[in-house]
Amino acid sequence: MSTRPRRKLAAIRAAAGLSLAGAAVAPASLPARLAPTAFARHGEQAHAGRSHARRHHVRHRRRIGPGAPPAGSEGSSASGLIPSGPGTVTAAKSSGGGGTTRKGSGGGSGSSGSGGESVSSTSGDPFAGQVFYVEPNSSAQRTEEEWAAHGRTAEAAEMAKIATHAQAKWFGDWTYGHGGTQGDVSWWVGQAAAAGALPVLVAYDLPWRDCSGYSGGGASSPSAYREFVNGMAAGIGAHRAIVILEPDALAEIACLNAEQQSAYYSLLSYAVTTLGANPGTAVYLDSGHAGWQSAATMATRLRQAGVSAARGFSLNVSNFDWTSSEVGYGEAIAREVGGAKPPHFIVDTSRNGRGPAAGGAWCNPSGRGLGTPPTAGTGNAEVDAYFWVKRPGESDGTCNGGPSAGGWWASYALELAQNATF
Repeated sequence: MSTRPRRKLAAIRAAAGLSLAGAAVAPASLPARLAPTAFARHGEQAHAGRSHARRHHVRHRRRIGPGAPPAGSEGSSASGLIPSGPGTVTAAKSSGGGGTTRKGSGGGSGSSGSGGESVSSTSGDPFAGQVFYVEPNSSAQRTEEEWAAHGRTAEAAEMAKIATHAQAKWFGDWTYGHGGTQGDVSWWVGQAAAAGALPVLVAYDLPWRDCSGYSGGGASSPSAYREFVNGMAAGIGAHRAIVILEPDALAEIACLNAEQQSAYYSLLSYAVTTLGANPGTAVYLDSGHAGWQSAATMATRLRQAGVSAARGFSLNVSNFDWTSSEVGYGEAIAREVGGAKPPHFIVDTSRNGRGPAAGGAWCNPSGRGLGTPPTAGTGNAEVDAYFWVKRPGESDGTCNGGPSAGGWWASYALELAQNATF
């Protein structure tokens, strides 16, 4: 970027309370009025009061992950495009922690992002006190820069709401141009470690993925999936990392036959133990959302998938449900799982600022907004973090005018930003 556009971008972000480096320092914790038990933004209490029976019958959102990133996205399919360069590494501070000193798993001072401090299921919140990694040269940032250069300053400022916040990076049957899964993961985690920041990764490569929906695909066989998991583990190495494991897989497992279901449980257990073998990796098994399966059903599936060896589970990935609803659902699942150390959980708040769409529409519904920015300051000991697991602005699929799953959609990103709750 030339000096003049960079100065313009800096001015736009300064006006919006954001830094050019790509981060706004969040408050030390969520205000009391935004605590999970008291969410009331935009009528949330009314929505959260819906009965579970009604939520359970709303048509669920299937896969909204990236699939094979199309032209213009940060990744590429095996047949396709070279990803954008790494650019300048940036980071955002967790609102649950302080400054550049990051807490270790035992509550003491930690290192800057690499090393072997435990963040496993027996340790403390792996998000607490961490600096979250913000992707440089993301689609959102490139769009922001382009709009700023063309005088679309108000829209550029809105886009900065996405560009300056940490988001998860998805890995599956596509490449970011670094020699396969191990190289791609090593590149990403290494960038974060160099910034002294915590990366959040999504593993999304199970065979028969998404029940052959918008994001169908995945590994060609169970053995190929184990190779994928081995590559992720090797790529992470001894670094700190968070891994969200296979969005939707457990929630929609009933679409598979008995043999495939058995394979899923075996593969998920393998992934939990293999990735968790690094004491610096915290694994969360995805568990759908409150409008999909009952807490008892999800608890049974989580136990079969080996949640006892994980940090916990994730909720609302790529969905729009109210945070308070998901927190209540997560608490119910944790009670059902039980055990001496019940699992913790995280909630995807990337697009739930305005709650669910009418009728439970899940594929690129209009009128949605960005939710609570990534934070470890949830005000709830069972909730490790609110995080943007779904990347805001990436399409849910070829529906409602959107590009293929994972394709960057600037106009939809803009709507999410304009409807943000912050």
